[in-house]
Amino acid sequence: AARVAEGYAGQLCGVQLDFIRSANSLLSLDFPCECEGCCALRRKYFGYAVPTAAQRCEPACRYKELAWLNANVRAAVAAVREVTAQYGLELSIAARSNYLNSPDIPVPPVWGLGPAVTEGQDWVEWAEAGLVDAVVTMNYHTQGEYFRQNLEDHLRLLQDSRARFCSGIGLASSMGELSPGQLRERFMLLREKAVTEAYIFTKTNIYSPECLAVLRDFAS
Repeated sequence: AARVAEGYAGQLCGVQLDFIRSANSLLSLDFPCECEGCCALRRKYFGYAVPTAAQRCEPACRYKELAWLNANVRAAVAAVREVTAQYGLELSIAARSNYLNSPDIPVPPVWGLGPAVTEGQDWVEWAEAGLVDAVVTMNYHTQGEYFRQNLEDHLRLLQDSRARFCSGIGLASSMGELSPGQLRERFMLLREKAVTEAYIFTKTNIYSPECLAVLRDFAS
C-alpha cells in the first residue's frame, strides 16, 4: 500500500481493500486451515493440529480460532490505515453483505455472502473504531426482498459509525443478473432509504444501453 501511495502520489484519492478477509465461511467450517501457523497454535492451545468435525463445533475452540483470525485481518486493515493517513487518502473496504445473520444463499454457486465475522472481517467494528472511511457492502442479491433486508441491516449496523455507507448492487454476478427494470428498482429503494452512494458490480464489465440509461437517470 505504501508503494502504491508513494508511486501515485497526487493521482489518488483513496485506497480500496477488495478482498480483506479469509476463506469463505461455509467452506472453512468443513475445511479448516492447515497452514503451519494455525497448526502450531492449535497444538499449543487445543492439543491437536487439525480439528475433527466434532472438535470444530466446540464453542470455546471456535471462539479462539475466530479471535485469532479477526485479530490478524484487523491488523492488516490498521496497517493500511496508517499508510492512507500518512498520504491523506481515504480508505474503503468491500464488505461482505451478510455481517452476522442477514438473509443469505448458502448453496452453490454462491456459497454464502458471509457471515463476515467468521471470515475475520468485522467491518462494523472497523467502522466504529475509525479504521475505515467508507464501507462498500457487496449486496449482490438478485432477489428483491433479500436485497432490501440486507440493505436495512447495513443501515442499522452502521448508524452509529463515522464511516460513509455505499451500497453494492450486483448487476451480473454468481448470484445472477438484474434486468434494467430491477436495476431501477434497486436505485429507487436506495433513494427511499436516503442512501446517496452505490457501487455497481458486473462480472462482464459490459453495460447494455438500457442499463446505462438507468445509471444516467440516477446519476443526475
